[in-house]
Amino acid sequence: MSKLHKQPGFQNLIDDNFAAAGVEFAMLTSVLVVLTLCTTDIVPVWLAYTHTSNASNIAGDIATSFEAIKKSDMSDVFVAASQSILPFDPSGLSLRISNVFISADGTSRIYWSCASGSLKPFNALDPIKLAYGSNTYSFMPWLSASSGASSTNVSDTSYLYSEVIYTYSSPAKIVFRSPFTLSSSNFYLPRISQYISFPSDVLPGAAGSVPSQAKKTISLSLDNGVFCTYAQ
Repeated sequence: MSKLHKQPGFQNLIDDNFAAAGVEFAMLTSVLVVLTLCTTDIVPVWLAYTHTSNASNIAGDIATSFEAIKKSDMSDVFVAASQSILPFDPSGLSLRISNVFISADGTSRIYWSCASGSLKPFNALDPIKLAYGSNTYSFMPWLSASSGASSTNVSDTSYLYSEVIYTYSSPAKIVFRSPFTLSSSNFYLPRISQYISFPSDVLPGAAGSVPSQAKKTISLSLDNGVFCTYAQ
């Protein structure tokens, strides 16, 4: 036996089992600390995504309640969406909301589009392709057709397409050290009419030009850094 093992103090330390609980506690504490620090970053990201999705829902839901939207009404839609992102910083929010008109031949074109932040409005009268291969059908008529309805059931109608992206920066920067983008999009059908006229306080008449008869694209700037295009 070595001289070291003959020393009573060291032999007592080897036979002592009370230190095992301390080692287990130290190992468990380190795991809990890592989980706590990760949760500090992960939970706010989930909340930020929830608020981003709410912003898209609010913008589309409010816009579909109109038959004709004034410039001030559209500005209010963007304000309401930006307020829904609180308590996160609204400056990181970009929103685009568009009225897509489906003509009798099934072609989907932009009737009007407004955007803020890093998103830009679609050009009015341009065909829009969101899904369904390379043709000019967009997601809503494709969904209707795939549900068993004839594609003619959605012609001469429109839908609203709401998009939101939010640039999130983690305050703690433990897990997510660099800013990244959260996004959400939604489709809505107008509640009152086949299409929603915009801007009703600029266009001649209460409803403006019928989308299928519109011939030119006009640009418009609103408050709060919102830019729009519309067909007339």
